[in-house]
Amino acid sequence: MRVRPVKPGAVIRDPHTRRQLPADGGRVADNMYWRRRLAAGEVVPCPEPAPIVPLTTGAAEPQGDER
Repeated sequence: MRVRPVKPGAVIRDPHTRRQLPADGGRVADNMYWRRRLAAGEVVPCPEPAPIVPLTTGAAEPQGDER
C-alpha cells in the first residue's frame, strides 16, 4: 500500500527501516502498524505514481505492401 503523511513536515518513520516516510508518500507494508497510523489520521492512502512509458524512436513500421 502507498501512504503519505497528513501534516506537512510530520516525521513518520517506518518501524522496520527507521527511515522517514517521504512527504509525497511511499510504499509501506500492509500491516497493523500502518493500519493504526491510518486509523489515527496520521497518514492517508495515496495513489501509485503513473508508470514511466519509454519513448518510441519514431521509426514507422512497414504497412501492407511497403517492404
